[in-house]
Amino acid sequence: MASEPKRDLSEYPRPWFYRPEIYYGLFIFPPAWSVLTLRSPWHSGEGFRGILVGGIAWFIMIASVVLSVRWVQEGGVRNLFIFVPWNTTDLADPDFEYRFPTGGEIMALHYDGEVRIVKVNMGRFMNNGYIVSCPETNEGILIDTPEEPELLLNEVGDVSIKAILITHNHQDHLNGFNEITGSLDAPELTDGQVIPFGNRELKVLVTPGHTDGASCFLVGNHLFSGDTLFPGGPGKSRSPEALATILESIQSKLLTLSDDTQVYPGHGDDTTIAEAKRRHAVYASKSHPADQFGDVDWLGS
Repeated sequence: MASEPKRDLSEYPRPWFYRPEIYYGLFIFPPAWSVLTLRSPWHSGEGFRGILVGGIAWFIMIASVVLSVRWVQEGGVRNLFIFVPWNTTDLADPDFEYRFPTGGEIMALHYDGEVRIVKVNMGRFMNNGYIVSCPETNEGILIDTPEEPELLLNEVGDVSIKAILITHNHQDHLNGFNEITGSLDAPELTDGQVIPFGNRELKVLVTPGHTDGASCFLVGNHLFSGDTLFPGGPGKSRSPEALATILESIQSKLLTLSDDTQVYPGHGDDTTIAEAKRRHAVYASKSHPADQFGDVDWLGS
């Protein structure tokens, strides 16, 4: 199983919107200003009631703006409070540190006995790019090349990239292809190969459906599923035939993997094969219209 993500502040320069005092100040200053001046956008009188109403109004207004901005910039409201040590036992763990890449999304590092996995959230479409490396030799593989490729390139460091793999040929996974392939000296690979890197190897699983040439990549018990498999269901299909194809790919290639296989999709959060099997069983237990396609949810469709 993957370990807790490591997060390390020290390695990354932080843009201005990472400074917590800005947000604490925005929350504290307006109510204080209302109390001291007896003025607010909704208050022109005096007295305790006016102070209270004005302070609350300022707080709600500023909080709404800050939360909205942070939601867009950071991809999640949780990051507004990331500087608050809610769980002090985490801080006592030397392997648990806060780490912020310059692109805004928390860097997820997954450690186990097999590989080192770096996950970077990138671009307008919230794509995930991955660097998978052998911890003994520091040789690795880069998976997908979304826009904002510099965020992924910044994380390569001293890893020797042996291959650049694309899960499928949709443009959101290719927007950074030229910049990444122009910056790294690594061969492009053909389908069906077993790709060694260091003391590890990656197996290509051809999984058509989302696109005709879609593939997933398996390293030990770590599956990089692209847009074939997400926590909630299969990737979007463009026709009933494509849905049938992607379901067959998932059933025959992915759900046959061990339950403890960790799944890293092309967008969003991770899941496991065990959870995918559980949800797929719910979907398979129901009847579905013959013309079904598009966005399919294991539990809701």
